[in-house]
Amino acid sequence: NEFGILSESFNKLADDIQKNMELNERPANFIKIMVGEEDAQKFFKKTLNTLSRYTDSQVAAVYLRNDNNNQFEHFASIGLDEQGRAAFSGDNLEGEFGAALASGRYTHIKDIPEDSRFVFYTVSGKFMPREIITIPIVLGSEVIAVVSLAAIGKYSPKAIDFIEKTVSTLSTRIEGILAYRTIKEFSEKLEHQNRELDAQKNEME
Repeated sequence: NEFGILSESFNKLADDIQKNMELNERPANFIKIMVGEEDAQKFFKKTLNTLSRYTDSQVAAVYLRNDNNNQFEHFASIGLDEQGRAAFSGDNLEGEFGAALASGRYTHIKDIPEDSRFVFYTVSGKFMPREIITIPIVLGSEVIAVVSLAAIGKYSPKAIDFIEKTVSTLSTRIEGILAYRTIKEFSEKLEHQNRELDAQKNEME
């Protein structure tokens, strides 16, 4: 009996060590994935896929703010239907995004209202999420993007711990990705203008 109790204790200790190793490996793997991409489309595709797997989310989406009209527009998603891809205003602090936009901090909503923006489909039919996690990406004092996760079940403590360990790095990387995207678009625009000026110069000559 004493050997049996001792063996059981060792097995439990081994399981705990294994779980802790997995918990520590996931943030490291996620950061490695985020650092490995600069292109916005590829970055968000890999990031959302990893977030959904590591948190057991059925929906993962990112919305980017349009500076011209302060609308947050759908950029990429997993498991999101067409209605959920609609843009939403940054001026009206309503719905599941309202609290996150107002506070600039990630929010975890557990009691989902029936008119939630998120709806997704499986082979068994249509499902409403049970919980939503919203992560605002803040630059200075303004929210420039929103990452949202949704699940049909409750988020586990492991999932919440993973998000809390990586949310700061995620925000920093998205800021960098969007800055790189802006610089790239500006460079392409400048290059196009230079080609037009060269063409006009040659025509004048």
